Amino acid sequence: MSAPASPTAPDRSVLWGVLGILLCWFFLPGFILSIFSIRQARENGRSPVLGIVGVTLTVIFQIFLLIKYVG
Repeated sequence: MSAPASPTAPDRSVLWGVLGILLCWFFLPGFILSIFSIRQARENGRSPVLGIVGVTLTVIFQIFLLIKYVG
């Protein structure tokens, strides 16, 4: 016998936040995964700190790369 299915989807805000931070060098995946993390954390009543850190690092690294390659 298997366990009964849970009525709600699992909270993956931590997973998306960590992946967003790890992929912050790549703008689109880092930004999208961080936004997913913020959205799911707010829906589940958790702290959106990992998502906010992911978005912040993604923006900072993209500005750094823009300055490095343009300037």
